[in-house]
Amino acid sequence: MTSTPAFPACSAQYSIHPILHKPLIRPGPPDPDTADHTESARRSRRSTASYVGRHPESVSKLALITPSVMAVGIAINAGLRRETAQLRQDEPWFPAAFAALEAITSGKATDDCWQAIAPFFYGRWDARAQAHQAAEDGQKNKEAATPFGAEGAFDPDATRAALALFGAPVLLLAGEVDLNSPPRATAAFTELFLNAELVMQSGAGHFPWLDDPDRFVATTAAFLR
Repeated sequence: MTSTPAFPACSAQYSIHPILHKPLIRPGPPDPDTADHTESARRSRRSTASYVGRHPESVSKLALITPSVMAVGIAINAGLRRETAQLRQDEPWFPAAFAALEAITSGKATDDCWQAIAPFFYGRWDARAQAHQAAEDGQKNKEAATPFGAEGAFDPDATRAALALFGAPVLLLAGEVDLNSPPRATAAFTELFLNAELVMQSGAGHFPWLDDPDRFVATTAAFLR
């Protein structure tokens, strides 16, 4: 049975918490293994990177899955997004999707453009990916997301300084064709840690567990074991 969570009547009642996923690889804290995905970071003002920077003693291993780089101030420019998108140029949907991306990056986006680029976030734009994307709006609270990602939500300098001292093992998993978190940006994120490994899942987009579940589970389970 599932239910829809109740939202506060007033936006001022929203609270801010780091969103941490603790895989059941071994029983219980005190030092949990932690995994995070960009969607979590986008919905929480205090991203996992920021949380780890403040509470490094609370995390024994950290897996960042197609992570957002906002919290550490890494810029993803239009050129890198176009370069990543062009890896899909043989796809039948590419011309319309790339035209929409060009409109977005040049500041000429219409509402339809955002839907048009959806295929770029998946390794395969098949029925399963389309169903996943269609369900996305029902899983987001846009009213809450706006203030959580507002100006001043992150302190990149402080977060970078703290992550440079974080010595626990870190896995950063990038999707080869992920338009949201391109591998090059994730590689730059990897360099901020003392003990980090970058794995690029070939053919994967922003949701690698959807594109190739077996490979994704094998990679993350091996790291968290």
